[in-house]
Amino acid sequence: MKFDLLSTVEAGGCSAKLSASKLAEVLKDIPLPLHERLLVGIETHDDAGVYKLTDDIAIIQTVDFFLPFVPTPLNSAR
Repeated sequence: MKFDLLSTVEAGGCSAKLSASKLAEVLKDIPLPLHERLLVGIETHDDAGVYKLTDDIAIIQTVDFFLPFVPTPLNSAR
């Protein structure tokens, strides 16, 4: 069965994201989480947050992802 991956997305890359000003408008009434271990939070308008677990280890959580670049994976085209 063939399936066109590109049919599942409306926009790609930065065109699929909200601008920093629009994001600030949408989130303006939501209290920002403040914690001494939060290294990167929403105030930077990044696609990820960074939370310090220990002095040597931090965890990164991202909401960014890669959209399909081609309509079908290579192994299914055979």
